[in-house]
Amino acid sequence: MSINDWPRRERAESLRQWSVIETLASRAAHIDAIDGVILLGSFSRGDPDELSDIDALAVAAHGRFQDVWAERRRLSEGALLAWDTERGERDLGWHKWLTPEIVKVECGIVDPDSGSRDLADPCVVLLGDPSLTERFPQISRVPLDERIRKRKTEQGVPDNWDQLTAGELIEWKISEMKDAVRRGLRQDRG
Repeated sequence: MSINDWPRRERAESLRQWSVIETLASRAAHIDAIDGVILLGSFSRGDPDELSDIDALAVAAHGRFQDVWAERRRLSEGALLAWDTERGERDLGWHKWLTPEIVKVECGIVDPDSGSRDLADPCVVLLGDPSLTERFPQISRVPLDERIRKRKTEQGVPDNWDQLTAGELIEWKISEMKDAVRRGLRQDRG
């Protein structure tokens, strides 16, 4: 198993999340139905920090989504907690976990040939053929950023925290903690 190089890899290697990225790549390489792993978000842009989540796509071989989905817990083995969300699309599901180091991983499992997921730059092929992204419909950042903004707006603060699943609650609380820490860091520097 060899992790591909990319222009901003050195930044990723310098952070505490690097071992989690290496573990994800190693585990994905041992699942026959996975063609590769694509990094998204701050690690692909080259601006992650010590609080960044790992956002990734485990790319299923053509027609093998169900095989990867059945094996998804191998990716998160040893996690404090793992949960699944957004399984609305036939060939796209999200497996998420929190590591013992308190790193949140969001890993989409997808068969790109189904057309159920598109990609916008920047994204990085962490593991697999560097042309892997060509199997996805490509979009510009503008509609992607709009979808993200809309989803955040629609989510709103829950009326009753007790109605959230453990995974949903973890996602909210981690987001709040990261916002508070980053605010404190900005104030300390200001």
